Amino acid sequence: EPRAKIFCCEPLSEIAAKYPVWLDANADGLPADEENRYRKQLKIVKEVVATYEQEPVDMPKVVELIQEMQACGQPPADIVKDIGGELDENGLPKLPPGLAAEGCSIM
Repeated sequence: EPRAKIFCCEPLSEIAAKYPVWLDANADGLPADEENRYRKQLKIVKEVVATYEQEPVDMPKVVELIQEMQACGQPPADIVKDIGGELDENGLPKLPPGLAAEGCSIM
């Protein structure tokens, strides 16, 4: 659980902090459905972070929220790059080793 918290919660906290600024700067150029999807994703990211901050951590709730977040698609590539994430050949965020669905202990 502590390792999952380090690998999952810290990057999500960074995303939650950067997302509102990115949305303010880019919302006018986004189609309404894409903006709504990003706003929903931000809400879920904040919920995941808040859930991680509670003791004891409700891991089933974290898993449920992460699945909801993933259903919203990828966060904006600008945010992923800004927090030091890597992008694959399609411009999609790459998960760090051990966090891919087959290796993440919370998935």
